[in-house]
Amino acid sequence: MGSRKTNRFVLTEDEKTRFLTEDLPDVLKWLVVGAVMWQAAEPKEKRDERCPHQRAVGMFTGLVQARALYDFYYAKKKTGDDDARASDFVKDWPRIRSKIRSGVLARYLGKPVNKRVFHAVYRRSDHSGGNRSDSGEATHLKNQVLAIARELLKISKEFARHVDQKFNAEAQYALRAACNEAQTMARAYGISNPLLAELV
Repeated sequence: MGSRKTNRFVLTEDEKTRFLTEDLPDVLKWLVVGAVMWQAAEPKEKRDERCPHQRAVGMFTGLVQARALYDFYYAKKKTGDDDARASDFVKDWPRIRSKIRSGVLARYLGKPVNKRVFHAVYRRSDHSGGNRSDSGEATHLKNQVLAIARELLKISKEFARHVDQKFNAEAQYALRAACNEAQTMARAYGISNPLLAELV
């Protein structure tokens, strides 16, 4: 048996710049795409979904990216791994308080979101509100797509304010890219941008 080599990720200034100009804008893009798509199919708006399962696709897209962003802003860095963390860019990152992550909805962002979105489990639909007809219940995960996106965009703005000065332009670029994508999506669906207040 040969020995197994492990490749340790080495974080450089170039890697940080690349993350802020390519990877973070991509995560933010799909967060806002999911949220706008979800909102455009809102039953209260009395619109037909443009494609089958539009609301569910928007939810899943938004929640997958939300998980990535919550990890980026709140998880601790492990030595040698290639997971990006806000603390890579901000000395003493204050980990802005998350009402959703730590408040009344916290119970939906841990085990339930893992079981409902990221894992194939028995009785999958029973998690985070299930199939019950009370879809109007505000605290169900399936009804939190827009609230989660709004909170993460506010946290992203705080991150851009705190980021080391040498990365300020790149962090602002990531936010502008998300803003542009949300506007494009909203226009395509013929709705007002539900994330505009968080993006200006």
